[in-house]
Amino acid sequence: MPSDPDSLKVIIDNIYELIASEQYDEAEHLLGCIPDLEKHDPELLFFKAICEYEAGRDVECLQLLSDFLNRAPRHVKADYSVFTAAICLANLGMEEESLPLLNTLPVSYPDLIDEKQSISAKVQIKAQAKVHAEAIAKMSRKR
Repeated sequence: MPSDPDSLKVIIDNIYELIASEQYDEAEHLLGCIPDLEKHDPELLFFKAICEYEAGRDVECLQLLSDFLNRAPRHVKADYSVFTAAICLANLGMEEESLPLLNTLPVSYPDLIDEKQSISAKVQIKAQAKVHAEAIAKMSRKR
């Protein structure tokens, strides 16, 4: 892995192009060739997180997004990171934790309204199911 800034910029640009063309496996492979990824440009953490998300590894994605936002809270990709984290949480069945993240995003954020409605509906369904489950559990103890 070249350590000079120009070479790293070329690699970051290549990774960006791979992700933009939805070649996540190739991008992940290139990211894996960078030793001590977390010590370089924080955007590399973001790219790695997107690859993890696309591979369905939501917990790993959340960890990387957390690291990225910790290192670069005002990065141009911060809102994208928060949105992706919210979707990961929803994917993991943590809709109630997802909604507060979505509520931090600007209302103009793409797909925000649809995702908030979808996740809110799941929260309501879970709340209704919980009421029924509690009633059933109470009745089963009386048997």
